[in-house]
Amino acid sequence: MNEGVRAMLRAAVADPANQRFVLLSESCAPLHHPAVLHQQLTHETLSRVDACGRGNVMWERWTWRLEAAGVPATAWRKGSQWTALTRDHAQLIVDDTAIAAAFARHCTYGEDADTGGWRACVPDESYVPTLLAVHGRDNETDCRGGLTAVDWARKEGTGAHPHRFAAGEVDAALVRRLRRQDEPFVLCDADGALDLALRSYVGVDDVPASAAAWARVGPYPAIRGVGHQCPLLARKFGEDATPALEAALGAPGIGALGASAPAGNPTVARSDERELEWARQDPTWGKSRRAVP
Repeated sequence: MNEGVRAMLRAAVADPANQRFVLLSESCAPLHHPAVLHQQLTHETLSRVDACGRGNVMWERWTWRLEAAGVPATAWRKGSQWTALTRDHAQLIVDDTAIAAAFARHCTYGEDADTGGWRACVPDESYVPTLLAVHGRDNETDCRGGLTAVDWARKEGTGAHPHRFAAGEVDAALVRRLRRQDEPFVLCDADGALDLALRSYVGVDDVPASAAAWARVGPYPAIRGVGHQCPLLARKFGEDATPALEAALGAPGIGALGASAPAGNPTVARSDERELEWARQDPTWGKSRRAVP
C-alpha cells in the first residue's frame, strides 16, 4: 500500500497548484460542506498526522532490523493511514527512497524470523509518521492524526477495524457527534465555519459588479475554521448507509449538502475571541503541545 500511496502522491505533486493532499478510503464520508473542507485544509499549516509519538506506537511491530536499515527506534511511530498532508510533507514522501525501502523489507506481516512469533507490522500506519520523525519534522503535525472520526468502542471482527455505521444509525445527531461540534473547549465551530466559507466562495453570477456592491459584502471576522481537534471526515460507512447519510448531511442545521450563501453580516464570534474566553476558563488551553502533558 505504501508504494501505491507514493505513486499517487508523485502524480499529485507534479501539479504545482496542488497544495494539500488527502488520503481517504471508500468508506469515508465528509462531515462538512465542500467549501468548509477546502477553506480548512488550505489554511492549515500542520499535516493531519500523529507523528509526535506520545500514544501507543505498538512496539510489538518494531524490529531491530529497521534500525539497522536507517530507521532509529526513537523515530518509530504509529498513526492512521488516512491523512491530510501539506505539500512539503507530500514532497518528502515522494523524494524518499531509504525509509520506504527499509519498510518494504522489514515492516512485514507474518512470522518473525528472530523471535519465531507473529509480527503484524502495518506499513501504511507507520511509514508516514516515522518518515517525518526521522527527518525531525514531527512537530509539523497535529499530533493526533485528526482527519477521520471513527467508533473504536465497537470494533469489527478481530478489532482491527472500527465500527461500520449501519443505515439505521445515521442521522443528523450522529453527524454532530462525529464533528465534535457540541463538545466544550474544542474549536469545532461548524456553524460559524459554514457561514464564513459560504460567504468566501461565490458563483460567477454572484460576484459583485461594482465597488458599492463589494462594500456591502463585508467585513467578515477572521476565523480559523473548525480546528485540528475536529475531524473533517468520518468512517466507516457502507453503501447501504448512503441514502441515510445524504439525508443527514443535508438536514437543517447541518448544511453539508445544498447550503446557500447566507444573507447579512456574519454573526459568528471570532475564533480568537472564543479561544481567549476558553483560556480564561481552562489555563491549559492554547499551550504548547510539548509543554502540556
